[in-house]
Amino acid sequence: MMVGRAGMSERMAWIRACAQRRFAGAEGLVVYGSAQTEHWQPTMGSDVDLLVIVQAGAPNLREVYQETCTIDPEGSGDASGIKFDTFQLNLQVMSAHYQGALRGRPSPYIDMLIHGTLLDGHSSAVRALWDRARDLPPLPAAAQAGIDERSHIENLLAEFDRCTSLAEAIGVAGHLHHTLARVHARMRGVTYIKQAGMHRLLQERAPELHQALLGGLGELIKDGDGRGFHRAVRQMLNALGGPAHAPWKSVL
Repeated sequence: MMVGRAGMSERMAWIRACAQRRFAGAEGLVVYGSAQTEHWQPTMGSDVDLLVIVQAGAPNLREVYQETCTIDPEGSGDASGIKFDTFQLNLQVMSAHYQGALRGRPSPYIDMLIHGTLLDGHSSAVRALWDRARDLPPLPAAAQAGIDERSHIENLLAEFDRCTSLAEAIGVAGHLHHTLARVHARMRGVTYIKQAGMHRLLQERAPELHQALLGGLGELIKDGDGRGFHRAVRQMLNALGGPAHAPWKSVL
C-alpha cells in the first residue's frame, strides 16, 4: 500500500494498530499527527505514546515519496514494518534530538517523520488530537534548553553532500530549506509562525537568498546537480551569523 495514496482515516488506523502492538498493554494510547514542526513542543508530555510528524514540503516530494516509501501492513508492527529508505536520515536526526524528552519515558518514540504533503493537517482527527496534546505538561528543563541549530544545519549539509540518490538528496534539501526559513524568521523576532509564513517572510526580507535556495533546489530536481543548493545554504548560514547568536538555540 502506498502511503501517499492511503486515506487519512485508513492510515491513522493502521498507525494506531502498529503502536498498540508495539506498546502492548498501554492504556489510553495517544497518536498525534502534525503538519507543523512548531507543534512538537506541546506534544512532549507523558500522555503521548507515539508521534507522527508530517513535514510539509514541495508538491513534487509527494511523487518522490510514493516512489520510494511504502508501508507494509504485514510487517512486525513497529518501525521495522515501515520502510523509510529515502527519509531515514531525517527520522534518525529527529529521534536523536528528543532522546529522554518525555517525562518518565526512555524516549519520546518518534517512530515516523514523514516528509511530504501526506496528512491533512486540518482534518477533524488531527484537530482532536492537537486539542488534547495542547494541554499536556511543558517540556522538561533539559529539553527546553535546546540544541545548536547551526550544528544541525551543518550536519544536514554534510549529509546532503553524501547522498547517493536523487530522492534522498531532495528529502534532505527540503528539510534544510525548512530549517533555514524557520531560523531566519526567529532571528527577525518571530517566535511562532506557521511554515508557509516562514517561507513568505524569507521571500520578502531576503529575496536574493530565497531565490538562490529555490534555484538550487530546482537544479537538483531537474538535473541532479546539488552544487547550487549547497552554495545557497552556505550563503544563508553566513548571512545569519555564527553560533553565538542566541536565536540559533531552540528546540527543533
